[in-house]
Amino acid sequence: MTYSLSFAPLVRLAAFAVALWRLLVPVLERRVVRLIAYGAAFALVLLLLVPALGLADLPAKATPGFVLPYAQLWALVVGLLTPLVAYVVNSKLWKNAPEPYKAFVQLAISAVATAIYTACATNVIGWNDATLQLILTGVLGSLSAHGLLWKPSGVAARLRGETPKALA
Repeated sequence: MTYSLSFAPLVRLAAFAVALWRLLVPVLERRVVRLIAYGAAFALVLLLLVPALGLADLPAKATPGFVLPYAQLWALVVGLLTPLVAYVVNSKLWKNAPEPYKAFVQLAISAVATAIYTACATNVIGWNDATLQLILTGVLGSLSAHGLLWKPSGVAARLRGETPKALA
């Protein structure tokens, strides 16, 4: 049984989602926009789990384990920790930079750290589907950790040398 993965439908779906997003953002309230963004992130996590659902076809003697492969779980852990490095880098090198630039630096650090982990863990230096999947997992973990863990807890502001808004 072989499976093939084509990114063309996903690219068309992403283009449609971006066009719809640009139409709806000026009309909707901020809370609704945030809820839609979190829903889209959750849907992307579920899409990353789809290849792992092929494990259901394993023989009965197979040993049970995690839903995600170990390499992908560790890529997620790398992604969860890279925002901390990005906060320090941004506070030391670009204190007055606009937020979109700081966000790009965070994504770049997350992608590079996950790519280094992927090269070390899989012993493959090059670009293939597994590398892309692990890098996307790390970047998604980084964005999720920033938005759901580090920023609300005040760790992001403290590492940047600011006073957290909740404590001010």
